[in-house]
Parts: sequence; structure tokens; C-alpha cells
Amino acid sequence: MKPSVTSVGIAVLAAIAPLEASAASFSQLYVFGDSLSDSGNLYQSTFNLIPQSPPYAEQLTNGPLWVDYLAEDLMLEPASFIDVLVNPASTDSSDGINFAFGGASTGTGNILAPDLPVGALSQVSAFEGFVNTSLLQPAEDALYIYFAGSNDLAGSDVTPPQTELSIPLGDTKTALETLIETGAQNILVSNLPDFSVTPRFNQLPEEATAAISNQVTAYNQGLSATLDALATSNPAVNVIEFDFNGLLLDSVTHPETAGFTNVTDACLSDYTFPFDSNYTVCETPDSYLFWDDFHPTTQAHQVVATSAFAQLHQPELTAALRQSASVPEPGLGWGLLGFGSMVTVIAKGKRMKAESTL
Repeated sequence: MKPSVTSVGIAVLAAIAPLEASAASFSQLYVFGDSLSDSGNLYQSTFNLIPQSPPYAEQLTNGPLWVDYLAEDLMLEPASFIDVLVNPASTDSSDGINFAFGGASTGTGNILAPDLPVGALSQVSAFEGFVNTSLLQPAEDALYIYFAGSNDLAGSDVTPPQTELSIPLGDTKTALETLIETGAQNILVSNLPDFSVTPRFNQLPEEATAAISNQVTAYNQGLSATLDALATSNPAVNVIEFDFNGLLLDSVTHPETAGFTNVTDACLSDYTFPFDSNYTVCETPDSYLFWDDFHPTTQAHQVVATSAFAQLHQPELTAALRQSASVPEPGLGWGLLGFGSMVTVIAKGKRMKAESTL
């Protein structure tokens, strides 16, 4: 007899519980990227000025980011890069380091802090320097997260530039190869969100939003090919492709599944970045997908973290489903947890896919 949706959901949740209790499979977390993963480096490096807090929460949203929620799920507390630089003796980096900087490009530049060479490639170079000088000794079971490229494609203007995609893709390839050379064994790489659906761009003419969407799609296709090649040439490394874009688009298409009632407007309105005192904050931030005109709310970040945690444990969850009397239609059980439109894992050179719906 085919198990009910409820029973399958209970089986999956039961599989997740012991994973959370055992601090998962990673003893350290290293993060590289931009504002979608920066837990406070930009804020600290600008003397607690940017982003203005409140209305922001010392990072470019109204609360914790997805990497913060994920770290909590993994029972880890990575240090901030700035804390390690400023107070190396008193900063505990045993759980890893978050190097991500708001405004970072995939290269060495930063659109929010032009005088600081804190692009994603610079972040990885700093990590490499720590390792090469024995200031840092990453564990073999450390998890590395790389999520950059949005600022290369979106820029800081209302109309994004048509970026030569080989540049950010080349930067990303170099960064990932460097991490592998320094010993990284588990690397989660996120694709880029289709920012044509953000409040900054979603009111543009359809031709303009289509051009943005097409460029993001082309980049993500190039990224997927890059990760395939890296997995093939490094069969001992787990290269995990995370579909952030699928989650975003599913949330826009099916907002009720994640509890959103507004997926087109910014909760924070009438605000001119980086400083403004005449802003308005919506009454129910958790019902909004977007905090400002470009960045998700902390509630949206929590949805992303849940999906990322589930993807990191896909083999265990799949096994739990198979232990039930029979497996339901593809996507049904996964849909209960809102994993996104596509889960793709490249593990030891082999690709596994599991369809799901929100």
C-alpha cells in the first residue's frame, strides 16, 4: 500500500532530527561571497555605518542570513573575517570563518566599498594566505560555501550591464580551484538568483526583465558546466551545486507555500541607500519575500537554509524515504519540505538529481 503524504513527511522529518542533533557531518564552515552571505564584515569594516542599522540588522536584510541559519543547523559558529583580522588572538575561528563581503564581485572589486579589495577572489586569496602561513588549519571535513556573481551582473545601477560572462565565470573557476588546492573536500556553490524579479527591476519593461533573466540563465548554465568539469577533474572532492535561483522563482510563483503574501514589493520602502531617516518598514516583514529592493528578508533566508541543509544530507533523506513501504510520486515527499524546483548534487564526479516542488 502506498504511504500517505503525511507518513512520508514524518519519515523525512525523523531522518532530519538525528542529523541536527549530531551536528551534521562538518566540523567547520568557510563562506565566500557577497551580501547574500555577509554576516557583518561590511558593517564592521565601515565602522558600523553600512548598512545603516536599523533599519538593517548589521547585514543587508532584517535578521540572520541563510548561512547563519545553516551554521546554526550545523551547530557551528564561524568567526567573521574582520574579527580574525582585527583581533586574531582573541577570536575563536575553530568553527571556521565567514569571509563574505557585501558588494563583492567575483574578482577583487567591491561596489559598496570601492577602496577595499574584498571581492570573492580576494577573500579566497586571504584564506589561502592564512593556510599557507599556517595561521589556519582547515579540517578535512570542513564545508566551504561560495556564492558570488550577482554584483557582476547587476551592478549598482537600475539598468544592469551586459556583463561578459567569461569574466565572473573565470573568477569563480579560479576561486574554486584555489580552494581545492588548499585542501577543500566539500564545496557548496550556489547559482545566481534571477534578480529581474526583485523590486529594483521587476517594474522595468518586459524586454528589459527578459534580458536580465536570459543573462542570469546563461551564467548559471556556464556555472553548471564549470562545476561539472571541476567534479570530473577532482573526483575525490564533493562539489555541490545549490539551486538558489530555483527557490527564488518557486517562491515568486508559489508564495503561499513558504508563507509569503507579497513577493513583488520591498518591506523597506522610501529608503535611499546607504543613509536615510525617512524610510518605512512594512508591518509584517515575515510575509514579504524581499526586505529591500534587492535583498531577501530573513524569513526568505530561513527557507533557503532549510533547503541547503536538506541538500547536504540528500543521501540520508533518500535512504529514509526508501525505507518506507514504497516511494510516492517523484517530488511529493520532497515538496513537503520545500526543497526547491531542482536539487542537484555533484558528488565525487557523479551527478544526482531529485525533482521537487514547493
